[in-house]
Amino acid sequence: MKILHETVQPLARLPFKFYEHDPETPINVAPHWHQGIELNYLVRGETLTFVVNGTTTIYHPGDLWTVNRRRVHSASGRQGADWQEFGLIIDDHFLRDRVPSSQYWQLTLGQDAQATQAGAYATVRDHLLAIRTLVHQPAGELQRPKFSAIFTTYS
Repeated sequence: MKILHETVQPLARLPFKFYEHDPETPINVAPHWHQGIELNYLVRGETLTFVVNGTTTIYHPGDLWTVNRRRVHSASGRQGADWQEFGLIIDDHFLRDRVPSSQYWQLTLGQDAQATQAGAYATVRDHLLAIRTLVHQPAGELQRPKFSAIFTTYS
């Protein structure tokens, strides 16, 4: 199977690409990679098989996880499982400009973090849900301060 490079286009004036799987379509995602760090949240559905650089992890509804830069990854799950899964890919230029040391980051967020860092895990989940709500609102200048408030938390 061919591995594709995904050219990530962030949202206008925001430092990330937001994506959300349509529950009416298969959740299967072919192997690909990109420069940015990806943050995923499986809200609803069934177990999701996620492969990163040949290592398979099974995620369950409620799980958050990251994919680091330049890691080949893919996803698969049962068609018709009422999937609700979304995430964002943080623009690599934004990260390196704002936090130069980020070029060396290897983030680990997954099932272990949910158990060992429950408070931080819940905060990230709540911010992801807030971002999704804002992305679905009509575009306008009023949302920019709300997005800025979320991202300032991590600066």
